[in-house]
Amino acid sequence: MPEFHAFTINLLALLADALFAGIPMLRHFLGAPGAGMAALSGWLDARLNRPQRSESNRKFRGAIAVVFMIGLAFGIGAALEGRASQSARGWMLEVFLAGAMLTQRRGFDVAWKISRAVGGGDLDTARVLLGPQVSYDAIRDDAHALARGAIEICAMRMPLRRHSGMSCLVCRAC
Repeated sequence: MPEFHAFTINLLALLADALFAGIPMLRHFLGAPGAGMAALSGWLDARLNRPQRSESNRKFRGAIAVVFMIGLAFGIGAALEGRASQSARGWMLEVFLAGAMLTQRRGFDVAWKISRAVGGGDLDTARVLLGPQVSYDAIRDDAHALARGAIEICAMRMPLRRHSGMSCLVCRAC
């Protein structure tokens, strides 16, 4: 039953992320595979996306970079899955690797800290927490902007980007 196996692996990985993502040593040991792909993307961008090239040439080179990165991710994933399937306890490796690639809990933790700071009236702490997480300068944000930024952090790290109907984590106004 491969579908059941994949469901179980994903469920266990989500549970592992929920329980252990806040442990600094685990994140430090594993690193973030997304960070490696981001570094590769930056390197490819610097080599292939030069301003003196035509727009069509840059689009073509960008498409090549995307195909390369997808192929690389698929190849690494297939090799790891093949290695895991050869072992009786390979499912543990699959759960470990899948859990290592999730970042849901970290976004939730930061948003929760921002929520506590905004709720306690400590906007400076909330700004300091939000700053490294977003691409804009949060130094002058008011409480509402800080709440929106915390929601943005969760939205960028959570697979579902729609409101789930539960009360909002940060502003509690939803």
